[in-house]
Amino acid sequence: MAGVSWAVSNLIMKSIGQVNLFQLMVWACAIPPIPMFVVSYFTESVEPQFLLESLDLKGWISVFFLSYCSTLLAYAIWGSLLRKYTAISVTP
Repeated sequence: MAGVSWAVSNLIMKSIGQVNLFQLMVWACAIPPIPMFVVSYFTESVEPQFLLESLDLKGWISVFFLSYCSTLLAYAIWGSLLRKYTAISVTP
């Protein structure tokens, strides 16, 4: 399913036209944490609040960097490469 999702997202980003990809990724990354937290609450741990409360500053900085900085920038760059080049040349 991951491969199919990746292929579909590549097709969507390729055909989306001239939009600001960074803004698109900000909105695309703003919604998924809500249902993911709900699923995590019921499947992974009985006390996710404790896990969140136990994170120190280094942990929160890591979460912020991985979730926003690297993800948003990486996908914005990926989308701009897909806009300029074919998916077959960008994928490797």
